[in-house]
Amino acid sequence: ICSAQHNLEYGATCGASGPTSPEDCYEWFQKLWQSEQEWLEQALAASAATWQVAVMHFPPEGLWGEDYFARVSHDYGLDLVVSGHRHRQEVAYNHGRMGPTAVIVTGGGGGITSEDIPDPAGVDDEYGFVDLTLTKDEIMIEMISHMSHVRSTTCITPRGWQKDSQTPLPISVRSLCDGHPARGPPPQVPPPGSTYYAPPQPTTNPPPEASAAPASPSSSYDSFDDMLDGYR
Repeated sequence: ICSAQHNLEYGATCGASGPTSPEDCYEWFQKLWQSEQEWLEQALAASAATWQVAVMHFPPEGLWGEDYFARVSHDYGLDLVVSGHRHRQEVAYNHGRMGPTAVIVTGGGGGITSEDIPDPAGVDDEYGFVDLTLTKDEIMIEMISHMSHVRSTTCITPRGWQKDSQTPLPISVRSLCDGHPARGPPPQVPPPGSTYYAPPQPTTNPPPEASAAPASPSSSYDSFDDMLDGYR
């Protein structure tokens, strides 16, 4: 967007709402980023909420502000980051530089590209959605595939309001995640040329032998009353 290659040689501008020229473009976005940083830290410092959640487009990694968000997470006890950009379902908790700040990447909308080939049956972590169940003690994060399979379940607890909190608070009640598997089946990648790749069917034990059931009455009846008589 700031490149001279893709703008008019003279007169390129976004008007009063944005950069006034390609030369002004980089500095304009830098100022915007700095003002957003100031706003976020002021809001976090003043917050007395049980949960502190930041929602953004890019995940807090690499050049997308990893250093900044790692510090903010450490200084203010940020509980959860919800992000997108990648069309893939990911949850990181107690992992990497964000520590006990959970990071969600979810990409169900927007473009038409995913990171890998989606499974038509939805047994994968490409396009999908996230469902959050919140209480004062926990947030349950369920990652749901584009065909409604629950792909993972993660429960996080508040970090508390104390500065530099690096350990989530212990939970004193039954966890929302009790009885939920942490992970779904491994992702399936369709083989080359395949138009459908069905998930494996669960195997079940055969039912115990039972006495023979009476034969079903005939499906051919002269009247509705005759049909009912056949079942009496």
